[in-house]
Amino acid sequence: MIKPGPRAALLAAIRRDPADETLRLAFADLIQEEGDEKWAQFIRAQIELKYTRKNTKAGKAKQQQVYAMFVSGATKETVSPAVSKNSFVGYHDEMCVRHYHPNSKTVDIYYLDGLPCKVVCTKRLFVNQAASFFEWPITSVRLYDAEARYSTHSVTGGASFDWWPLHAESSGREYDYIPQSLFKVLSRLNPKRCCMTDSARFGPLEFASEVGATRALNAAALVFGRESYAKAVAKKARRRIAKTP
Repeated sequence: MIKPGPRAALLAAIRRDPADETLRLAFADLIQEEGDEKWAQFIRAQIELKYTRKNTKAGKAKQQQVYAMFVSGATKETVSPAVSKNSFVGYHDEMCVRHYHPNSKTVDIYYLDGLPCKVVCTKRLFVNQAASFFEWPITSVRLYDAEARYSTHSVTGGASFDWWPLHAESSGREYDYIPQSLFKVLSRLNPKRCCMTDSARFGPLEFASEVGATRALNAAALVFGRESYAKAVAKKARRRIAKTP
């Protein structure tokens, strides 16, 4: 986690307004002054790339230049310490770094305008690492091992696509089970979707379409990530205060 100071303050401003390129350029100037030359150049270059016609010779050269900067480790300061052995894949304006986690699961982090913007990973890994991901201006999350269960026995009488909370009794079809902490946020954001009145622990949350169920989960993941980061910052502040003589 970045220490309190100008860098952290600018990054907080970027999280509040991810589309503001002026803030990102100011961030690039700041980190360059602090010695992060490669990262600063990468931020500026990736912003410029968005306004370059990529089907031209100059555009293709610019894209290769930005990709080379990315592969050379220009974003090393943003890599989570929980992952290692990076392999890189570039995609036009966005560029993706794939991290191989010790449990053989992958985490794809996409970069836009020089900073992480999207996370693609498993449900469990996301819940465990959400606070570190959302130190950055993440605007999109996809949990690739999540798939809503198709049911023909919904409360409304028709078919539905359901999410279930993961608990001790869960087994087998885990792709439609959601970790409890994330499921609570999903339930909070979609109170009318819960078909149980006694306990959200047993779910499920019913949606009319698979697309709607997936969008709701991804939206809940964004809220969960931001709340996880806020809690981590507050916890660190309390520890800092406790250590103050």
